Amino acid sequence: MKHLQKKSRICLLILFLLLTGCSAKVKDGQQIPPAEEEAEQTLEEQGESSTVDITQNTSIQSETSDDAGDGKIVNEAVWVVYWDDEDYVSKLMDGAYDPEIICEFEAYFDGKHTLVKEDRVKEQFTRLKALPGMEEKKFYLTFVNDVVTDGSSSQKDTEVLYDVLKDPAKHASDVVKAAKEDGYDGIEIDYEKIRDDLKLWEMFTAFENELIREADKEGIPLRIVLEPSTPVEKIGLPEGPEYVVMCYNLYGYGTKPGPKADRDFLIELADRFEPLSGNLGFAFANGGFDWDLKKDTIEPLTDLQGKKLIQTEGKNALRDEKSHDLTFTYEKDGHKHEVYFADEETIAFWAGVIHEHTGRKVRINIWRN
Repeated sequence: MKHLQKKSRICLLILFLLLTGCSAKVKDGQQIPPAEEEAEQTLEEQGESSTVDITQNTSIQSETSDDAGDGKIVNEAVWVVYWDDEDYVSKLMDGAYDPEIICEFEAYFDGKHTLVKEDRVKEQFTRLKALPGMEEKKFYLTFVNDVVTDGSSSQKDTEVLYDVLKDPAKHASDVVKAAKEDGYDGIEIDYEKIRDDLKLWEMFTAFENELIREADKEGIPLRIVLEPSTPVEKIGLPEGPEYVVMCYNLYGYGTKPGPKADRDFLIELADRFEPLSGNLGFAFANGGFDWDLKKDTIEPLTDLQGKKLIQTEGKNALRDEKSHDLTFTYEKDGHKHEVYFADEETIAFWAGVIHEHTGRKVRINIWRN
């Protein structure tokens, strides 16, 4: 009975998490999740995906649920964003989902390359801290390399990194001060689009070492978010922080239709990031995309939007065998559309793939598109 209760709790946990999906960030009139243009091309020529009937297994009754009940899958963290509606904030703890860490997205830079924390971030942080049960949670402030000026923005801007990382000690001090003054428990660095720029990675590593020292003085833990393209074998990232690799960039903006992740992609990432396996988490994202094949355009879908669309247009919906995404095609105004999106069973499958391949506990971090 105790095992069944654990299993039931995990099913509810993941179901609640996915059903409380949030919208993507809106900048310049577009919805932008982190690293949305970092779509991996390694499996681009894999051909047509094989599918299985969705009606055969639509609940989270899998070995992953049992693994989670045995402590092999840990729901470690969730990102919350200031553009979310208050309904999601109020529901964060109103259910079985119980993250250890809540990451507040985001602190960024202004036109003078000074760190900025919007009032909406502070207000949301205050509301979350006041919710029942939050006193045991760890709150991290996420720092990103977006530059926002009056009326415009530059996302994942590497020029600002070249500027602020020229003085790694000063930037490390600024980051710690920004997190500490608002009472955050931890710091998360999400500097993206560095890719194969080894000079910038050298500057980043120098900054990270300074940040480790500054944060240690204050007793503040660190998380470093890494894109799938990070050349971990070339850059020698320091020990100490927790590293979190994004696992949702396989298909999306600029690619043909397909899932955000599949079995081969996840195994490839687990192998490539093996040097960091002693302190490595995996970031997943639910939802997906709707491709208009005639116009060659793409629209993001949240998990809930995908489920609504499947009710009206997805009579031929199947579950992709390699990813466990839900996928279907439909016609609208003479245009053929192809849809892939992840639900709660997809997330459970992804976590199970990594656990099965590595044999280690899998720490799940959830970004919702």
